[in-house]
Amino acid sequence: MNYTSDIEADRIAALVETGLLDTSQDERFDRYTRLASALTDCPIALITLLDDKRQWFKSRVGLDVEQTPRSDAFCDYTIRGQNLMIVEDTLKDPRFVNNALVTGDPFIRFYAGVPLWLSSGHCIGALCVIDRKPRSGDELTGLRELEDLAQTLTLEIEAHTKDSKRVQAMADQEIVIAELKHRMGNLYTNVAALIRNSDDGLASREDFSTQLQNRVNMMAHAQRRLAERDFRSTDLSALVGDAVRDFGGTHGASERIVIDGAPCSINPRSAMSIALMIHELGTNALKHGALRDADGRVNLSWRQDESRFHIEWVENTVAHVPQCDETQSDRHRVGFGSTLLYRIIPMELGGTLDKGFGPNGFFYKLQADSILLNEPV
Repeated sequence: MNYTSDIEADRIAALVETGLLDTSQDERFDRYTRLASALTDCPIALITLLDDKRQWFKSRVGLDVEQTPRSDAFCDYTIRGQNLMIVEDTLKDPRFVNNALVTGDPFIRFYAGVPLWLSSGHCIGALCVIDRKPRSGDELTGLRELEDLAQTLTLEIEAHTKDSKRVQAMADQEIVIAELKHRMGNLYTNVAALIRNSDDGLASREDFSTQLQNRVNMMAHAQRRLAERDFRSTDLSALVGDAVRDFGGTHGASERIVIDGAPCSINPRSAMSIALMIHELGTNALKHGALRDADGRVNLSWRQDESRFHIEWVENTVAHVPQCDETQSDRHRVGFGSTLLYRIIPMELGGTLDKGFGPNGFFYKLQADSILLNEPV
């Protein structure tokens, strides 16, 4: 075999996939080493698995150590071939005469090993027997049976792999179900809060329905984005893009929101808060601020340094904005939208808020701890 680095990488990947490395003693495998020792009358029998640095013994008879460096492994030669490998006398073989396992404990003089080839075409280790005295392969009994035993062992390994995958799949499914229950519970709680608080003194049931639907739609956008990454995180740029597109119907508002921010992953709780924040800011800007008129602009930007996350919504109106007018009073009218923007969202993000009216219009600047936005929840 032309043994290349690609073959070795694939071989190790197949070994890892079995899930056998560093597992506890298992009678299913111990019976193979006991039988191999008995068949060949050798005091030592091993099931060896070779990763990139070591040979680890899944099962062993007559040897106390659990592993040796791969550089000392006789089985490193075995896995490069297709058939039984025999070393009748290590002191007469230049490959092994100075090997640490020959010159020191366990003082190997005889070795016979059969490679363990999986049906995938990868050899992950060997079933081998060892003696402390030289042996003649022609005189040694049980070698044919050792090869048969190795073939049966590979079937055992593949059955173990399938069982492990099935158990893991069931465990993963339970985790997913539990996570979905948790997420759905949070979603129901959030929607219930929106229904309970979205009245805001609205004049009609139609206005109430429209406002509630818009807020729920924004939460749905966030949920869809989170689902793309198994509810672990989402990209802030994609989330912002969804929110801004919702404002496109009025005077081309979405085209007048200038977005500036690098890709940034945020956790589910932060995603919901930021999605609702942008929705409320955009809705207010359409009613009372820069997006109300066709020439108004909004700069929406964010940045992240070592410890802090900054997100800013800065409106630029064409006309001068008085310091005390109906626009400002409308902005600060007490309602659920204002409560979301000025109390709930900063608290959810663990941030500090700076808001008000500058020379060109309303601004909303929030700082939060980067760790709180990025850590899993």
